[in-house]
Amino acid sequence: MKTYSYIFALACLVLVACKEKVPNHHIEYEGKYYREPNPVQYDSNGDGKIDPTDDVIEVLGNSLNVSQAPGGKPLYTTNETITPPGSTTGSGSLVPTGERMCYHDLQRNCDKYGALYAYETTVNTDKAQMKQISESQKIDADNDGVLDYINTLRNTTIDEMVDKYYGDAAIEAEMLIEEATNKQISSFLLQSYIQEAIRTALQEVLYEHNDFVDIALIQQKVNVAVAQAIIDAVADANLSSYISEEDLDEIAFAISQPLAVSISNDIAKQVSNSIITEYKQMIQSGSMEFVQGICPDGYYIPSDVDWMIFELALGMSAQDLTKYGETVTDRGASAKVPQAMVEDHGFEYGGYMSINGTFAQLGEAGVYWSSSIGTDELGDYVWVRQIDTSYTGVLRYKHYEKTGLSIRCFKKP
Repeated sequence: MKTYSYIFALACLVLVACKEKVPNHHIEYEGKYYREPNPVQYDSNGDGKIDPTDDVIEVLGNSLNVSQAPGGKPLYTTNETITPPGSTTGSGSLVPTGERMCYHDLQRNCDKYGALYAYETTVNTDKAQMKQISESQKIDADNDGVLDYINTLRNTTIDEMVDKYYGDAAIEAEMLIEEATNKQISSFLLQSYIQEAIRTALQEVLYEHNDFVDIALIQQKVNVAVAQAIIDAVADANLSSYISEEDLDEIAFAISQPLAVSISNDIAKQVSNSIITEYKQMIQSGSMEFVQGICPDGYYIPSDVDWMIFELALGMSAQDLTKYGETVTDRGASAKVPQAMVEDHGFEYGGYMSINGTFAQLGEAGVYWSSSIGTDELGDYVWVRQIDTSYTGVLRYKHYEKTGLSIRCFKKP
């Protein structure tokens, strides 16, 4: 019997007739095994709770590590000439396209953390094509260049927020000012100033961008505008000489700060619900254009909205969801979203390749591409996500440089 077993094993090696069994709960892609997704539900019906009727979002359990595009095709490369920094020609980036990059060129790092890829290689096409796809991923029914939910915020929500909050704020301001000055101040004056302050602050923020809302900026602008409105109302009522500047500031911000928090929270919740609703509509209508990139069949490179749905599913608050910027390091921290990404969904700190071709932060940071690309006054950008052992939250920011980052593939719904 031992002789037959030996002969059979030898035949497997020589004839490659015995294929290695795929481990349980894994898929095989390009000769490597990846953990199947760990499905996580999100409040897809917007009823404020998770129940069996809610949808799931799924992320492949490892960072991608392939040397070919789907179907065995070569990785996508651009025709840009790579030149040293400071040159007047070429891309100005030493990060190559069309290549799988292992940290410090060590295969073991690719095996452990996944590979790093340039953006065009990740999405398997050029940026011009991706800009068209990014536009098609947005819900803009009237094709006016403004996302539908942002039009709703501009046309309806601004008035709703003014009507909801100005009255109580004016009453509180009147009471505190009269108590501090022993003088009367016009209720109508305070109401008018606070109404206008809320409206102007919201208009300033909500008309700044056509494709996303900066919740943190809303809170900041409303806080400052309402406080200044109260101070101006006191001055116009000729009461400034009856109260110190310090006491007036204290009163003004005691009213404006909680007001700004309430307004920003209300708008954040509305934005969160709108994002979920529009996301579901696009999936159900079949209008969602998934970017497979170099992901396996049935998977795709997530858009910025896909990332947000995933973050909501992991417990990120509506208030944190649309925050962005490389200095916003506590996004999702209260819900411990980075820990869930690492412990429950296999996210790695794979480092990155910088624009000058050097590697950095292996074991400290993981930076992940999205398929969402755009252009602003600073140039072309891609929305990315970053987890970092130095930070408590998930960073979301516009990435402008041509670098090598990690890839996480999401499963098609």
